[in-house]
Amino acid sequence: MNTLGAKNIAGYRIARGAALAATMLAMTLVGAPKLAGQDSWHKWNCGVQTGALMPTGDKLKSVAENGVGVAGYVEIMWSNGWALRGRAEYTAFGEKELGYASKANVTQTGGMLDLIYYSRVSKLYPFIGIGSFSRSGKKKIGDSTSDLKLDPSTAISVGCGWNFTNHLGLEVKYSITESSWAQVSILYRF
Repeated sequence: MNTLGAKNIAGYRIARGAALAATMLAMTLVGAPKLAGQDSWHKWNCGVQTGALMPTGDKLKSVAENGVGVAGYVEIMWSNGWALRGRAEYTAFGEKELGYASKANVTQTGGMLDLIYYSRVSKLYPFIGIGSFSRSGKKKIGDSTSDLKLDPSTAISVGCGWNFTNHLGLEVKYSITESSWAQVSILYRF
């Protein structure tokens, strides 16, 4: 495949991931008040998070090392402790040595929708989420570069977080898919 074709495919994957994240966010903003009832509406927040990701699934682990990710999110909270969070993410996994002077680089974009429960008696909170991710990758052998075939996937995440303050928190999550990963993130709420 020529370089222009590879760039078009990568651009398409990024656009598809961004469209999914925007759709999930719109569903959260439009549908959530009706699900919870207007009288239980509390507030909504937005924020950013950054963290370290460790590939654990065989498919992802074979072409990627530990990496870093960033995300932006919007969260709708109700007075009963429940919240929905729509999140758009970008991850750059570390370069993986494949042997025979070859290396691989993998990035992923995607969106998640999390269901969270904030307790009034503890700063610890559990969450579960579902989302979709597109991956793109490059394989380098000597001076030549080629695209890696990486399929998009749907992920289910489970995790917990700890709120240090109203603005700063820490989360640990595991995303279950054929290309699973574990993640530790620091969150900042505006």
